Amino acid sequence: MVGLSYGPAFAGLEEMWSSGDEAFAVIRLPAPVAAEASRYRLHPCLLDSCLQVLVGLGAWPVDSRRSVCFLPFHIGRVIYHRPGGSAVYCRVVIEKRSARSVVARFQVLDEAGDTVVELEDFRFRRARLVRDGAGIPGRYAFRPVLRSRDDGMGDSLPRPADVVSRLEKTISEHRHKPDRSDFYNQVLPLFDALVAAFAYRTIHGLVGSQNHFTLSSLMAAGDIEPRHAALLSRLVGILEEDRLLTRTDSEWSLTEAAELPSPEEIWRLLLADFPGYLHEATLIGRCGLHLASVLRGGEPPPSLISKGASVSPPIWATPPRPGTSPISPRRRRFARSPESGRRDDDCGSWS
Repeated sequence: MVGLSYGPAFAGLEEMWSSGDEAFAVIRLPAPVAAEASRYRLHPCLLDSCLQVLVGLGAWPVDSRRSVCFLPFHIGRVIYHRPGGSAVYCRVVIEKRSARSVVARFQVLDEAGDTVVELEDFRFRRARLVRDGAGIPGRYAFRPVLRSRDDGMGDSLPRPADVVSRLEKTISEHRHKPDRSDFYNQVLPLFDALVAAFAYRTIHGLVGSQNHFTLSSLMAAGDIEPRHAALLSRLVGILEEDRLLTRTDSEWSLTEAAELPSPEEIWRLLLADFPGYLHEATLIGRCGLHLASVLRGGEPPPSLISKGASVSPPIWATPPRPGTSPISPRRRRFARSPESGRRDDDCGSWS
């Protein structure tokens, strides 16, 4: 349904029942897999079958026209009770969901109903399997083209030396392109952390001495422009998704962020390990440093992205040029184009 093809070893989900945000499923592993399951605390095929319950539970919308799925990227806690070779049932509870993420809890049980393993705070993040517009064309058009053969068929073929020269140039260009796997597995989490750190610093400065606040009280205390209410609400949403805000009824309170590094530390780490993403890190840093000023109406948002910037296509829509890289769709709430600024020793020195 989501464009993924599973072999028989990963087709262990046999039956399931659901009610609201909770589901109970029967897992039957194929005989060859079940024979070796006792060697594992939790066999990978068994775990994958449990994760498939989320699709049947409707944890995210399935649309055959848009290849979108939610990929697991974080497990908060794993509790083992006994070997997982005899596990046959799985209970899943969705604790939180949004347009871009799902948080769920899994309980795997054996035939007697005893718990084998518990997976808590299991997080999934939205990902596209193909870029927009990709796929097999629905219609082909053929058009005859007349070509001159005055020089003869043999003369139209390129010389071997020319072919080698063109291949060397192409290989050299591709060598400098950012690796897509590295981007999603290593760079994107750093972008996430950098934006969260800027959002936390901004909201913390606006809250002041308030222990609890609402959007209205935060706007009044921070002297926020009414036209930026949506941006303020999105920043609060980011912190709530990352569990840096605690919500009680209609009020929020900031949680301690002892393990959250400063934006400057994250920026230095990002540029030290991935210097090819200088433009995106520069733009996010500039926007993050002026975020409070933007909310108060003191800094026009276009001025932060217009200094030497040029609008670029969406991520991966076209092959990136050497030295440039795509910017996370989530981070486009700060910026929509790469910034051609210079790197200083500290992103706090950007203007």
